[in-house]
Amino acid sequence: MVSGQDKCKELERNELGQPIGDNSIKYASFLGCMIKEFVPYTLDGWNEIGEEVKDRMWSCLQLNYKVEDWEKKVIFQKLAKLWCDRKSKLQILVREVNTGRAASRDLNLLKPEFMEQNQWDLFVKKTLSTTFQVDTRGVRSSVRFVQGCI
Repeated sequence: MVSGQDKCKELERNELGQPIGDNSIKYASFLGCMIKEFVPYTLDGWNEIGEEVKDRMWSCLQLNYKVEDWEKKVIFQKLAKLWCDRKSKLQILVREVNTGRAASRDLNLLKPEFMEQNQWDLFVKKTLSTTFQVDTRGVRSSVRFVQGCI
């Protein structure tokens, strides 16, 4: 545990270990803010995040919430899912807007406030690259197939 944890917020949990109660919403928001602060969307995958960054994220979380070391793996899985989901939604928006006539102006309207312009430009460039389009085309068609089978 990190020193000063007596000031940390308690997390009430249900029988599955999921946060519930008064602090659960603030906790979820805190995780989202940590993603924005520590993990750029320009990375190709969650596995590119260095251990140093993960250690800083864990320390930051421990300074604010009472979490135990045994929870670390599950929490980081949640963070990875949040990051992937948000990045994916942003990529979809970029591809959709790029098909319009005023694409470059409209693309800048999508830029999240927390993201620096150079990071945004790199993210858009990667998302609209031919390599990215080819790599994700197969994934998107298999997802549609699976959804159609359900």
